[in-house]
Amino acid sequence: TSAPPGINCGADCTENYALNTVVTLTLTATSDANSVFTGWSGDCSGTATSTTVTMSAAKSCTANFSVISAPPRLTNISVRCRVQASPKDAVAGFVISGTGSKKVLLRGLQVTSMSPNLDMQLTLYRLVAGQFQPIANNDNWGTDSRSGEVAALAANLVPAKAVDAALLMNLEAGVYTAIGAPKTTNGIGIVGVDDLDGDTTQSRLVNISGRCSVEPNEGNAVAGFVVQGSGTLKALLRGLRVNDSLSGALDPKLELVRLNLGSGAATLLEGNDNWRDHPRAGEIMALPANLIPADDRDAAILRDLAAGNPAVYTVSMQPASSATGVGIVGVDALD
Repeated sequence: TSAPPGINCGADCTENYALNTVVTLTLTATSDANSVFTGWSGDCSGTATSTTVTMSAAKSCTANFSVISAPPRLTNISVRCRVQASPKDAVAGFVISGTGSKKVLLRGLQVTSMSPNLDMQLTLYRLVAGQFQPIANNDNWGTDSRSGEVAALAANLVPAKAVDAALLMNLEAGVYTAIGAPKTTNGIGIVGVDDLDGDTTQSRLVNISGRCSVEPNEGNAVAGFVVQGSGTLKALLRGLRVNDSLSGALDPKLELVRLNLGSGAATLLEGNDNWRDHPRAGEIMALPANLIPADDRDAAILRDLAAGNPAVYTVSMQPASSATGVGIVGVDALD
């Protein structure tokens, strides 16, 4: 703003004044959610967010900001496994904590090279009063009411096939489940949840998991996830039996891998068969009861995962023996 009046920048940033008029400008620096004001330079000085400058000649003032390092956070998960009719459909569960809503993209995708005939349906449920209630569903993503918004997303997020399913949703904090089921033919598919807001809201993904059939080789259940930001995120990764009826004699084991998107290299970080054999089993036992594996055959890895922009990981759950069954692979952010 100016004294005498005339400039109110944003709406009016230029003004003509009579010759020899002394004009004093008041400048105000405003940071966004990802930055902090550090001070003025040029013809202005100091660290107060507001400063004044008298226009006795041409002058230049610069407001300087520093980027705030974003805390590490989970931003998406995708579960790849064999998609079959219930109870062997592919289920991605996730929890949103905090306040406000979070914009997420849910997808049910065909892995064309493995299952060119898979046509998946996607249904989203929310936990309400102790029961999961359906809130949205989609078969072919182009038929959804927000398909235009989906098509405008980054190319890697837009479903490749017309038969792929997708839901673009603004979800409040809560517990959700996305279920991918085949319309007819079974096959290898992917059910994924992507956080489209990042650090721009007060809500975030804190728990992500996938439940599906666990089989050898291409039938392994593979969860891919991203840790965005800086520093490290303490996370618990689990490969769990569901129950004797669904899991049978399944003995799950886990392998955690970090992917290098530039080179395509995959680095095996660690693995586990039975969680009590993990070097940090004592720490796992000290976690809240709902996070401690219930069966000694369950697998678990407790690790401080390096964040990045992005840091991409996969955790594969496979049978330790010839026995197969339905299992759960999950990632819990503990920080």
